[in-house]
Amino acid sequence: MNCIFGVHIDLEDIARTFHDSERRNHYTTAARRFKQYSKRFIASHMTYADSIQAHYHIVGNDEYNEMCEEYDLDFIDNLYFKLNLTKFYVIEKLVKQWDNVLYLDLDVVPQTTEDFFVDNNTQVGNCMWNFPVPYITPELFDIHFWLGRGPMSNRHHIKKRFTKQLYLQQIQTNFEGDSLLINTGVIGTSLNPWNALHFFQDFEHMLRTSLDAAQQLGEEYVDWAFEGDTLIGIQHQKHCDSVITTIDDEWNYAYKTDKDISSAKFVHLISKSSVDNFFSKG
Repeated sequence: MNCIFGVHIDLEDIARTFHDSERRNHYTTAARRFKQYSKRFIASHMTYADSIQAHYHIVGNDEYNEMCEEYDLDFIDNLYFKLNLTKFYVIEKLVKQWDNVLYLDLDVVPQTTEDFFVDNNTQVGNCMWNFPVPYITPELFDIHFWLGRGPMSNRHHIKKRFTKQLYLQQIQTNFEGDSLLINTGVIGTSLNPWNALHFFQDFEHMLRTSLDAAQQLGEEYVDWAFEGDTLIGIQHQKHCDSVITTIDDEWNYAYKTDKDISSAKFVHLISKSSVDNFFSKG
């Protein structure tokens, strides 16, 4: 049997615990904004799961709290990245219970009845959208960041790539190889491919080492030390038995305002400012 799941964590519950009023108000506003569409996102997941006869469920605050109790993650100040680790924590458990598992970011909207598990062999590899990115020198990083192309957002692919590269340079002498830039908004996997990533083997050590790598550049880079896409790439690069299988763009189709989505199977609303535009078309 196959399982599809999403993560919906109520930031309002977490925001209430903040003593800092500015932080509390920021996350409360963000939570209420997301709730506006959360039911539509979840309904689209459920409809798709029914169409391919897969089990679907949504996870959230309970799983996040369980992860934080099992691992010491207090050193992660950026709540977004900390919350984003929950999906990996849940995958770790679900692959032991189901033949195949498909994770969808809540802002991924299926618009197909084609079976992901038929088109993508999750028994062989961890199926995600990715493409190869060449070695990035510190000079190139500086050019992108300072000379008219930045400042880059915390989600910029150059930042993701450079973080991973710094980490790998700490554990592999003279690392200069190409590696994959991965998006984990859609993840199809199963027990053996997922276990090959060893994601929760020395989990806290991996996160702290990523933090150390970011701090080499300066405190302003610490926010993106725990980027989930980067961490998956790090684990894949470290373990020779790990297999990342490329999924077609249509299975994780990045949407921006007025973009043609007629060929998309899963529409990923990566630009949150485009959410209103997307649903207004429906």
